[in-house]
Amino acid sequence: MHNGNQETIKLQQIFGYAKLEPFKLDNISAEETTRFELRTIFEKTIYTYSLEIDQSHIISESLDYALTDTKRVRSLFNRTWDKDSKNNVWKVNLLMIFPILRLKL
Repeated sequence: MHNGNQETIKLQQIFGYAKLEPFKLDNISAEETTRFELRTIFEKTIYTYSLEIDQSHIISESLDYALTDTKRVRSLFNRTWDKDSKNNVWKVNLLMIFPILRLKL
């Protein structure tokens, strides 16, 4: 990330014996976004977590689920980076929030 080198320097000061060097890509790849996707099954539900990042922002992040019976994909949450407003735009499935809030009470 953008502050990665600063964080590396701080860690090197704390752990003087360890030399940390960030992974270096070629000039073209270093400027492109990176995308990760993780899929898991829990209690007959398939969850898919996706993350896309660049050097300074989370471009997009989402968590979707599909019941193994129907395979219809539903979104739990989604956020995207809006370049114009320089803010994240969130979309959250309100039906999913209420059960989570009840668990916290």
